[in-house]
Amino acid sequence: MHVKYNFMLQTTKQFSLASTSSVSVIYSLVLNIFIVNPHIYYSIVYNWDIDLTVQCFFADDFFNKFNPFGNSFNLRARWNFSN
Repeated sequence: MHVKYNFMLQTTKQFSLASTSSVSVIYSLVLNIFIVNPHIYYSIVYNWDIDLTVQCFFADDFFNKFNPFGNSFNLRARWNFSN
């Protein structure tokens, strides 16, 4: 199915040099789905980072109510070896 228009809203806040948080919201008119995507980034030490990303999907049912369709929780640790 081809969807011509979607809406996305995103905001980001840097709390310190080591931590940043953001949230994205996506809505599709044709498919009538709603996606919420919060993200947290934290720099542990100079070259170690950790990220937590959550994806929450909501879909319209037959009674025009948004119900949870699925969730995803992703935790990532990174080591940067470049100078």
